[in-house]
Order: sequence, then C-alpha cells, then structure tokens
Amino acid sequence: MEPIIALIASGIISILVAYITAYHKTKSEFEKERARLRLDVIMKQKHEYFFPFKFCADEFKRRVIHIHKVLQKEEYDKDTYENMIKRLRQDFKSKDLEWFFNDEIGPTGGYFITSTIYQNCMLFYWMKRIQSEQPFIALDLGVSSAEAQKTYNKLSREERLITAIEKDKCDIYDFIKNIKIAISRQKGIPYGLHDSIGDFLFDYSNKRVINYEEFCEQLRDDRKTVKFIPVINFWTGLIGNDDEVDQERLQKIRVLRAILELLTNAEIREQFK
Repeated sequence: MEPIIALIASGIISILVAYITAYHKTKSEFEKERARLRLDVIMKQKHEYFFPFKFCADEFKRRVIHIHKVLQKEEYDKDTYENMIKRLRQDFKSKDLEWFFNDEIGPTGGYFITSTIYQNCMLFYWMKRIQSEQPFIALDLGVSSAEAQKTYNKLSREERLITAIEKDKCDIYDFIKNIKIAISRQKGIPYGLHDSIGDFLFDYSNKRVINYEEFCEQLRDDRKTVKFIPVINFWTGLIGNDDEVDQERLQKIRVLRAILELLTNAEIREQFK
C-alpha cells in the first residue's frame, strides 16, 4: 500500500511542479509581451506625436521669444525695434510669390510675418491632432524647468483662466488647452477656430501637411486666405496704425512664451511604471 501512496504522491508533486513551472513561464512570457506592447505605445507616442509637436513648438517658441523681446524692449535697440514694427505691419493683398520668400525689412519682404503665421498654424495642426488622437500622453516637464514653471505660474495667477502647473508632471491634453486659452479671448485667435485652422494645413488628397510654398499660394488666393484671417489679424494687429504696440496682444505673446518655455526639457513620462 505504501508504494502505491508514494507513487501517487510522486505523481501529484510532478504535476504541481509542472503546473508551477508552466505558470511562471506563461507569466514571464505575458510580462515580456506586456512590456513590448508598452514600449510600442511609448515609441508611437514619441515618434508620431510628441517629437513632431515638440519640434514645431520649439521652432515657434524661438520666433515668439524674439518678437516678445524686441517689442517688450528687452535688450532694447532702436533699429531692431523699428525693423520689427515694419516686419509685422504688413498687408497680404495682391502679393506675388516672391514677396513671401523675401526677408528684406519693410513692405518688399513678407517672409518674417508669413513664416510666423505658418508656424502658428502648424502648432495648431499638431495640437488638434494630439488632442483628438493621443490626448492622454503623460508629460514629465523635468526639474530643469523649475524657473520656467515659476514664471508661468505667476502669469497664471494674473491671467486666471489658464491653469497653474504645480508639479513637474501633467497630461498633454491639459497642457495644450492652456496654450489655446493663452492665445484666444479678447484680441486673440478665437478658441473654437484653432482646430479648424490646424486642419486647413492638412492635404487630405495627398495625406500630408502642406509646405510653406503651398501655404503662401493659399494666402495669394482671396477665397482661401479667409481661413487664416484670425491668425493674420492677430500677428499683424500687434502693431497699430500709429506704429504703437498693442499691449493686450503683447501680453498674450508673453503668456504663450512662458508656456512654450515649459516644453524645452519635457519628455514623455512612462506612466505604466
């Protein structure tokens, strides 16, 4: 009888060992697959959404900082200030294509103002795409953004409608929402038009974003220019008929600058950890 019991016990133990081994092997394979899928999601978010958005925002930020510094008279230089007035105070009607590629100071060159508007529309394109397709990307703003965060939060208390960012982490949806609020409202670009303006930059026939030359060709067509009038009016409206700077619009640029500065050291946070 005892050999039979020993044989049964041995069989049960073998089954248990086999089950435990199989369980741990399956769990290990499951964890590996889960990690692979997690990595695929993060890579997709980075390369298809976050990196293009950050690059676009960084390029636009440089222009915004330059305009704000000059008009705010930081590091003031009379010639630079007067040249900026001439570059921004432009009329888009009846311009040939050469005007859009000419960066000369004054009415003969429209590259500066047009490329600024194009960069702004490009930012709207990426903001619209991210909010509709990948709204829950978790951002880590980085500890090195502490000073930029301090500046931004001070402005958020002054502006009230934009939300303070008290930690170094936030969702990209909320971050983009603050960009929209900063540049909208009185004398700004209407909030409800941002997505549509961004969408106008996408060529659905060829499934790609239009380039600068194609954008300029649209601005040469009065029927198509109307789509971008809110952005055109905002940037050309920085300078009044008396060559004075519109302080309300300049304040919006100040807030926009502060928000975009926060993206300098931002990365995607691996929220699954």
